[in-house]
Amino acid sequence: MIFRLMSVNIKHGADHEEVEHNGLLRRRWDAIAEIIRDQKPTAVCLQEGRNVLANDQRYLARMQKDSGMRVLVGRSRSGSHNIVAFRQDEIELLALEDNPYDLLNGYAGPRFTVDGLPVPLVVISGHLSCYSVEQAAHEAQTLAVRAHGGAGIMALDANSGPIGDPEPDWERLHPHLRMIRAIPSIAPGHDPEWRTKTVWRGNPIVSQALARCDMVDVAAHLADLRGDPALRAHTGVNGGVRIDQFHVTAALKLAIAGYWWVDMKDFTDHRGIVTEMDTSKSDLTKLREFA
Repeated sequence: MIFRLMSVNIKHGADHEEVEHNGLLRRRWDAIAEIIRDQKPTAVCLQEGRNVLANDQRYLARMQKDSGMRVLVGRSRSGSHNIVAFRQDEIELLALEDNPYDLLNGYAGPRFTVDGLPVPLVVISGHLSCYSVEQAAHEAQTLAVRAHGGAGIMALDANSGPIGDPEPDWERLHPHLRMIRAIPSIAPGHDPEWRTKTVWRGNPIVSQALARCDMVDVAAHLADLRGDPALRAHTGVNGGVRIDQFHVTAALKLAIAGYWWVDMKDFTDHRGIVTEMDTSKSDLTKLREFA
């Protein structure tokens, strides 16, 4: 089976705010849903699903209608819920795992029956901490454990850059984002002029944690395999960092068939990302029994 997964951070829920695009006012969610439909995904992961569980859950009902998918919500104690929506005519839901307490923003981790895989496919939508890269690394490890409940794919707003990507202009970032995503060559306190002398480099500890768990960065893998550095293009519109990422367990490395980013226009502050997996090419020898 060709399993197509899309992921996008929809920015604070997207249900109430309208923005002007091409001279017209549009509700952000309506436009985002249209872009998702155009990509024809088997499933889609959304981050920052605020208000989706509020009141009588009418936003959830609208999401299902507009996407043509069943929508699953991973609860978050921050209110910034994670979502996995899927086409019920293509894959079968086995279970849904979520926990609003393990991660600041929670996660959604459904398991599906998918043609070509003898074990469940775990699809995780997660949004790592934007306040502490150390906390984000801990959260990434928590999700990597959950992804090994079968063959797994994680769609993350990781809030930090991957190993091997080009360095952005770190001085352009807001100080609180630079604090999280980069480390200075001169530590504060050792030189009174450290701020003017220092060189910033991306902090890789989130990606390093995932790599230690044999998770494969989809975009980076294809960029290296095809010799196409454009696949490492940034996804955070304002920060110049590829913070939106797919990571798969080792069994799915050979199944990676494609990756691209999607212009979300002015309707969110992230690019969308899409990957295709040919499940018939999965390396079943890499499957490990969950312990």
